[in-house]
Order: sequence, then structure tokens, then C-alpha cells
Amino acid sequence: MRRIFALVLLAACTDPVVEMELVLPKNADNFATSCITAVEVHATGADIATDNGDYKYACMELSGGGMSYAAIRDEIQGKFELDIPDSGLSGIEVFGWSGPEACAPYPDGSTPDLLFLGRGDYIGQSKIDIPLVANLACADTPIKVRMYDMFALVKGATCDVAGTMNGTGGAGVGTMVPRMIGRGVDMYGFLEGAPSTGNTATFTGPMQTGGHACVAIDGGQDMVMGTTSCYNGGASVCAAAGEVEHPMIPFAIMYNGANYKDDLVAKFPGVVFGSVWNNATPRTTLAGAKVTIDPAHGTVIYVDPPDANGLMTARADQSATGPSGLFILYTDTVASVKVEGNGVTRSVLLASFSDRTAGAMIVMAP
Repeated sequence: MRRIFALVLLAACTDPVVEMELVLPKNADNFATSCITAVEVHATGADIATDNGDYKYACMELSGGGMSYAAIRDEIQGKFELDIPDSGLSGIEVFGWSGPEACAPYPDGSTPDLLFLGRGDYIGQSKIDIPLVANLACADTPIKVRMYDMFALVKGATCDVAGTMNGTGGAGVGTMVPRMIGRGVDMYGFLEGAPSTGNTATFTGPMQTGGHACVAIDGGQDMVMGTTSCYNGGASVCAAAGEVEHPMIPFAIMYNGANYKDDLVAKFPGVVFGSVWNNATPRTTLAGAKVTIDPAHGTVIYVDPPDANGLMTARADQSATGPSGLFILYTDTVASVKVEGNGVTRSVLLASFSDRTAGAMIVMAP
């Protein structure tokens, strides 16, 4: 017997009842639910694709850990009442949170860890199916983030020099997730992290994702350089085995508006500055590498290294990377990107939140 729960949507003149059925994740067995502490439901308005704040919401703390997805569904049955947004109802979104007091406001730039999410569109029906996607596993793992100035490396600096941080900094872990409606990605988590010692931050946090999310590292040197970027694993340019290598971008380059094409940002709001490397020792940048994305979700521009003012210019030859191995990716999602070079093909996830720029250092190793 299928279980559903009713969400009462309160409009100005009528009180319609919309039944929601949560469709449990197909890979639920691979993602424990013991750390899920709250469920939040959004009634999204007609303008949600262009206005992130066009929704009404309610949040409910759960009774205890160790619950299954089915038990969570049963506990929240009949427990939510929401107003309809003034713009009308476009759909229902559900979020499963992990964190202390997960329904309380969190500091700017962070949320509880997002364990699952789902959306069902509303087109006037009396019941909305909401397929849930497992986004993050409960298990924490030791994380050692090693941070490097990517552009210093591109210009020939040694790993020691590119890893020198003269001020305070740190790193944390979260996820970047494609928006459930509209273009771009949303960021969740970043509660787990630590200040850096030298260019290294050591802490524990979740690293296993599901669905179409990427594990994201936010790290850098305060007021100087940093990124929030997808972590793909594999061979590193500088970091040792077992370390998470994180590319930093100097703010003089990141915040140079001339490095961005406004028409592309309007269509693909996430921007990634990437570099491709061979697997020699020491690593060197790779010319002739091809970076490919589904054109419906992004485009790639091959560029030369920044000048003294932090300005990068597009190469005349747009068939592959030049000697610097540099490219700029514009995308509207967590993109699956194919990189070919050095006789190797790699598929990596790349993404960036719309108000910042991500980095990527991709080593073409088997």
C-alpha cells in the first residue's frame, strides 16, 4: 500500500488540500539516514526560476536518529501547512537536513548538510509525486585539504611557492547541486571545516554524494585568493596521496570583470577557471587538450595566462588549450565535462555558484 501525506496550502479565499507522495530514492540502501535531523518543505511560486526567494516554507525536526526513509515519510505525514506564494503555486520541494537545530537559521554562507531533496511540479492536480534523490551520505571521513595558487603554478612556480599562504585561511566541505528549477546551482553544507596551518586544513566531513551533486571544497587565504570548487579526485598536480588538492584563484584575477563574457554569464551563470596538466614529474601544463561540454549546458573558451593586470584573453585558436593549459567554462549546472589530452580521456564534474568563480586542476593520468 502506497503512503501519502497531505500538504494543506492556504490561499486567500479557498483552502485546497494537495496530497504529496514521496517516491523514495532507488539507491537509498547506499545512503544511511541515521544523521537526518529535520525535513523542510517549500511551496514554490511561479517566479521561482528567476527569484530564489519566491517560496513559502515550513520545517520540522525529527524525533530521533536511525530512521529509514519510509519512517521519515511516515513521521511527517499530515504535519505541514503552507501558504501559497502570491505569484501562485509552481511546485513542492522537500529537503532532508542533517545538523544541530537544523530548522533554525544558520550563519550566512552555510546550511545544515543536505542529505536528500526532491521536487514535484504543480499543474493543478490533487496529488504531486515527489521523487527523492539521496544527495549525501551520513558517514564522515578524515579530510586533509592542500591549497595551491593555480595561476602561480601555471606560470611555472614550484609547488612549495604556489602553496605559500602568508595570511590566515581555511577550508570546508559541502555540496553543489543543480537547481531543481531554473539555471545554476545551489550550495549546501560547509559546516565542517577548519582554519589552515600553512596551506593545509584538516577536519572530518562527508565526501560521498549521490544524484548529480558534486562534493565541493571552499577554501583559500582570507581577502587574497580562494574558490568554491568541485573535487573530482584522481591524480594531483602537487598534493600527496590521500590529500584533497584545492585550486585557489587570486582575487586580482577572479574579480577582473574583463575576464567574463556578460552574454555567456547571462545564459550560463556558473564560471570555472580550469587548467589541464600532464602526468609527468614534475607536472607541467598541457597544450592541445580538448574540453567538451553538452552545448545545452555550457560552453568552453580557451585562454592565455593573465597579464600583469590579471586579464586573460581568448586564444585565436579555439580548438584546444594552448601551452598554459588554461580554459574558462561557463555552465548552468553541475556539468559532466570530458577532457581529452596526453592520450587520456577524463570525465569530471565542474560547477560554480553564480556569485563566485570556481577552479579546476585536471591531471591527464590513467
